[in-house]
Amino acid sequence: MQFSFQAPLNNLSLGQVSFNLLYEFYKKGLSPAIFKASDQQIDQSAYDYEEDFLRWVKANLQQAIVSHSRDIPTLRVWHINDSWRNYSDRQILLTFHETDTLTEIEKKIASYSELCVTSTHTQTVFKEKGLDSAFIPLGFDSKHFFNTNKKYFDDGRITFNLCGKFEKRKHHEKVIRAWVKSTERIKSILCNVLCIINFIQILMS
Repeated sequence: MQFSFQAPLNNLSLGQVSFNLLYEFYKKGLSPAIFKASDQQIDQSAYDYEEDFLRWVKANLQQAIVSHSRDIPTLRVWHINDSWRNYSDRQILLTFHETDTLTEIEKKIASYSELCVTSTHTQTVFKEKGLDSAFIPLGFDSKHFFNTNKKYFDDGRITFNLCGKFEKRKHHEKVIRAWVKSTERIKSILCNVLCIINFIQILMS
């Protein structure tokens, strides 16, 4: 099946999903026309992909306008908002929704696409608003996450990671405060924090 692909190609969460999908397309020998979600440069700094794959991405980006037409379906990784502007008469939208309901505007925009979601909760929320969607669980990124067969600690500690863009809605600060409080009672809990804090530059400028 011929299709095109539109998605953010960066080091953030949707970018990670997009690169993973592209890598699977590449391994299967597919060559969809690729459109970036914005005019920003491709940012693969968070990944360790081979040069052949990156050349494949750039080649399909450069040929996208020539190889694509509106009658070719587009698989798009994006938010509901702004997804109504599309490259194809048939758009399959892989989207992510974090609240327990849809606004009427979101419902209207979402109705323009065939919907795919990675959460059964989101699927239920959409269904309650009369929107059908396909549930597609996120795959596992075995390219960047793998068993190192190394033992890092032998003192029985509990280790967890806190990653991503530092945001109130994701409760990063709440988790850190809870962790600090818990370490007063349990000394063996280790928290690895790797967060992007964009507002620090604004505060310091």
